[in-house]
Amino acid sequence: MEDLYGNVREEPISRVIGSACRQAAQQTEGNPKRSKSKKADPGSKQSRVIAMLQSPTGATIAAIMKATGWQQHSVRGFLAGVVRRRPSS
Repeated sequence: MEDLYGNVREEPISRVIGSACRQAAQQTEGNPKRSKSKKADPGSKQSRVIAMLQSPTGATIAAIMKATGWQQHSVRGFLAGVVRRRPSS
């Protein structure tokens, strides 16, 4: 992502998304309706991305692109569609 001066910044996106992943996992544990939903295969790209986001150091979009072979717009779409945003408190 570029700032106003054209400098490229790589920031871990897991500050918000990682906590949203953990929160979603906690919510689905006690909710029988959600527990019936499909889970990602442990070796799938989706599960690898979620594991990267849940790590304490987080993950950059570039790191996710490298790990999955996805293009940047695909990573952003995954984050928007699968890893929902954390509700504002």
